[in-house]
Amino acid sequence: MKYEASIPDYIRKPRPDSSIEEHSDFIKRKYEMQLFFNSDV
Repeated sequence: MKYEASIPDYIRKPRPDSSIEEHSDFIKRKYEMQLFFNSDV
């Protein structure tokens, strides 16, 4: 996935039992900030 191609090792995807804040933070980093995006994938 292009949006998850560059997730650093120190960042973990939220689990189903993670808090809503953890999910929101990850989604913001993934889509709004595009921190893990790699267009070469």
